[in-house]
Amino acid sequence: MKQTESHVSHGHEPTDAALVELYQTHNVSVAYGMLATRHEVRVRQVLRALGVPEEQLKRVTVEVFVTAARRIRELRDPHNFAPWLLRLATSCAVSVTAN
Repeated sequence: MKQTESHVSHGHEPTDAALVELYQTHNVSVAYGMLATRHEVRVRQVLRALGVPEEQLKRVTVEVFVTAARRIRELRDPHNFAPWLLRLATSCAVSVTAN
């Protein structure tokens, strides 16, 4: 994949969109790992804010990222990865707190 300016941030790290495209088209697991590392703290913050109990936080965080990996090909615009991921986190949190 040829990197363009829109695929590289100013810090020379690949953008979320570039990583999503790599994972969607070539199943490059390192790309998905970078996305998970980049967004894990925010996902945990959202889950905690939505009432996921501390003792379930790790399990639910993993569930969010496993679900995202399984469904990432549904993401039409790779630039929307972060909001899409946080919507998945919200859905997971709602199902946990409803039970």
